Amino acid sequence: MTADQPASDENEYIPRAGEMFAWLAHASEDVWYDCVERVNPDDDTWLLLWMVDQPQCTEQLAAHIFWWSGPAHVAEHLFGGGSLNPNDESDMLIDLILRNWRKDLYRKGEIGFDGPNDCYRAMLAKYAPRLDPLDVPQGLFSRFDGRKRNVDPNETPEINPSLWELYSDVGLSSGPRPESSGQASPRPPHGTPQHGISQSAQNPPRALGIALLAVSLVGMILWFKFVR
Repeated sequence: MTADQPASDENEYIPRAGEMFAWLAHASEDVWYDCVERVNPDDDTWLLLWMVDQPQCTEQLAAHIFWWSGPAHVAEHLFGGGSLNPNDESDMLIDLILRNWRKDLYRKGEIGFDGPNDCYRAMLAKYAPRLDPLDVPQGLFSRFDGRKRNVDPNETPEINPSLWELYSDVGLSSGPRPESSGQASPRPPHGTPQHGISQSAQNPPRALGIALLAVSLVGMILWFKFVR
């Protein structure tokens, strides 16, 4: 799948999804991590499905998204005789990461990831000696050394008004509008006075009316004085 292709036809109904894909296609690993942290797990799995199927997705990011997706609950469902639901986006996400990982499609990134907690292994211990129904590769349990995340403030919606509008439109957490924190704001609402523009310049008909009235009064005074 290429960067300009949605993860599913469902994305046709998500406002500006294509713009979000285009932005992330050229964004840094730090921005991708930042986006994952802004995802609403109930609504935004479509974006994660796209991310984990892109060549820019790193091992650390894929592992982070995998454990964020709650595979322990899915594995317990499978232990109970259930199966992966092809129409459930969380199941689709877990399955897609596992398939791509086994194909060695993810490259190693720069950002560190501490790996999962013991929740998944503890769950497996309850069902021992039965085997892991997801057959999670050992690499996904790894701790990845690397640097800390460092997102350029101008690449966050809290600072960048254009990103604020984009993130809000696609449903990501975007914080308060930039202008509320003293940052540069988008175009002012229609009718809002702009700094540096005089009131008479904003209302030329009113200023012109006052000038004409003054001329009329002066003319009347002169007429009474000289004509009468």
